Amino acid sequence: MKKPVIYKKRGNVWYYRRSGELTFHSTACTTKTGAENYVKDHVDQFRDASTFEDFARDFFREGSSWVKRRPAQGHSIGEAQAQNRQNHLDRYILAQFGTRKLGDITKPEIEDWLLTLPLSNATRNHMLYTLRIIFREAEARGKITKNPLQPSFRRSGYGFLPPPRTSRSVQFLTEPTHRDPQKLQDLPL
Repeated sequence: MKKPVIYKKRGNVWYYRRSGELTFHSTACTTKTGAENYVKDHVDQFRDASTFEDFARDFFREGSSWVKRRPAQGHSIGEAQAQNRQNHLDRYILAQFGTRKLGDITKPEIEDWLLTLPLSNATRNHMLYTLRIIFREAEARGKITKNPLQPSFRRSGYGFLPPPRTSRSVQFLTEPTHRDPQKLQDLPL
């Protein structure tokens, strides 16, 4: 399990970094105990040790803040769709992750758990999307520093970007003297 905070001393001052972040932040404290107290008192994420269930219990119920905001954002969510998402949450997701802290849940853990369920792939994908919605909202509200289900890669419009061509193959394709069909078969890709 990852530590929620990593401490590092530079010179006489202690710095901290949250799990999933790259940047260290100054505490302006000269002792590690002082730095730990600073983080507990001044960093919201560590004061709010909410569990997954505390955050997501009524997430898709009528009247929840997320459901109210959808029309204002130009999106709609039907009553049946909201009820299906809430049923997935109540029946499966809260039973598995309800007592866990939001920031401690990882992507491999979610994917491994979904594979153990005796459900169709379509239902598993719906549950995965339900979790993505919840984690996206948790990240936007500052409850977690990084959404575990957010892809960490960029995709082109037609799938993953192809590997770069070698300089020799680019030269071969751009030189008009080498457009002989026989030579195109010998192209190193």
